[in-house]
Amino acid sequence: DGGGMPKTDDGGGMPSEKKMVTTRTGNYVTEKETAHMTATTKLLNVVDDIPMVLQWQTIQATFKNYDFLSRCSHSSMPIDQTVYEEVNGYDWMLVNGLYKPHHTMLSGVYQKWRFINAASHRYLGFSVPDECEAYGYASDGVYYESPRKMTFIALSLGARMDVLIRCYEDSDLLSEEPDWLSSNQYTHIFGTDPGFYEHHFMKVNMTDVVTDEDKKKKAASDNIDKRLKAGTFKMDHGYFGMDLREGTDQEWAEKSVGEYEPTDHIDSAAFYNPILSDGKNTVAEYYTMNHKTYTGRIQHRVRMNEMQIWNITHKPITAMGHKKNHNWHLHTHHFQVMYATDEHGNVYTESPMKDWVTGDWRDTVSVPANGTVYIRWKPVLQKGLVLHHCHIYNHETAGMKEMVAVIDCSNKTLVAMRESVCDSITDDEGGSMEEEELTYENSKTRRAMRHLASVGASIPTEVTVWPWNQQNDKYQCQKTIDYLCSDSAMEMTYSAEYNNIFDI
Repeated sequence: DGGGMPKTDDGGGMPSEKKMVTTRTGNYVTEKETAHMTATTKLLNVVDDIPMVLQWQTIQATFKNYDFLSRCSHSSMPIDQTVYEEVNGYDWMLVNGLYKPHHTMLSGVYQKWRFINAASHRYLGFSVPDECEAYGYASDGVYYESPRKMTFIALSLGARMDVLIRCYEDSDLLSEEPDWLSSNQYTHIFGTDPGFYEHHFMKVNMTDVVTDEDKKKKAASDNIDKRLKAGTFKMDHGYFGMDLREGTDQEWAEKSVGEYEPTDHIDSAAFYNPILSDGKNTVAEYYTMNHKTYTGRIQHRVRMNEMQIWNITHKPITAMGHKKNHNWHLHTHHFQVMYATDEHGNVYTESPMKDWVTGDWRDTVSVPANGTVYIRWKPVLQKGLVLHHCHIYNHETAGMKEMVAVIDCSNKTLVAMRESVCDSITDDEGGSMEEEELTYENSKTRRAMRHLASVGASIPTEVTVWPWNQQNDKYQCQKTIDYLCSDSAMEMTYSAEYNNIFDI
């Protein structure tokens, strides 16, 4: 429609009020809201935009941490560091590569701080100093519906947060675990490992507004503050215009019962429960996703444009595993957080870490120890391979990740595939092989071969065209393509129904 040009009602059910469509989300908003967005964006472009890349470094006196990482990555490189006497281990946080930097701000003028927790094994969390004022307005690259006044800023591993902050006096920023996470029902809700970084990490120094450029920033900052206080600070929020909160899991399950029927407008949902756990061999310190270490193979499939209802569960099997925390991260797509539960059954519609509320869009979330985070997402626009994993470096490297394939299962695509692949096969041709090559001694042998295929065993190439069954006529070719988007194919299982189809 012109990518942002005004639209009027065309009788298609839209309100008669003139509308504006945004190009990023495809979400309809009023011209007044669009005007607020445009004005806010212009103001934000005036104030300083500061990336804050946080990295964690640690050195232990015995260098055991280097040996640990070597074992996690299955490296054969020998670790033979010299251990000096009376050397104490220490860890620290770097901000944009600097140790305890002094950051300069104009007094009383907002800056945009774009936090990225790139640490391998530490949370960052700090209370906003009394001399400062802060508003979060985006996380993981998605704007909030409205800015949030922040008194505590927390970043799990791999998380990003955009914050508007201004200060009036010099301040020290100190990362520490907040008191409420160490008391009552919250005690160790995120385990004791990796835990929060517990040191001062940056100092903020004030400077006066002097130059004309300073005055422009001050004017923009004052205007931003008025919009924050009046509720007119508007950004193009959300994720592709979607809100997936409608309907309970039970309602979606009832709506989605039965085998998938190809359609160009999918209105069903698929359910999945990734299990984050650890290996029984505590010496090797392996971690697992759905009780498997990562192999690089596809372990699950999802249909493009179908609602995905996933429950991300931490279920350790060792005593050490019960003390661990895991940060779950989804590549390529964002998900909408519904709620979380802990090991005691408590339900959270706001993260105890203060980094999400129900309905927020994220691509990284911290899973409570022995608990579950309930999320929904829809794979739109992008098909292909998608990785999901724990964002704690040694957990991911030691096996806690899984490859998922997003498949275009629209009826239009499947029809085109049948025409392209199967139309050249005639029933009397017997496919691309001679009939005698596809003939087995008896039906028992055929069933055995199909069973081997279903469990991933290798099959001689001279007796099969497709990896899981024969395809020696057009009917079988079409059924094979139908299988690609079946429930069994999504779950990576072999359905007994296909035994009957191909048991000729």
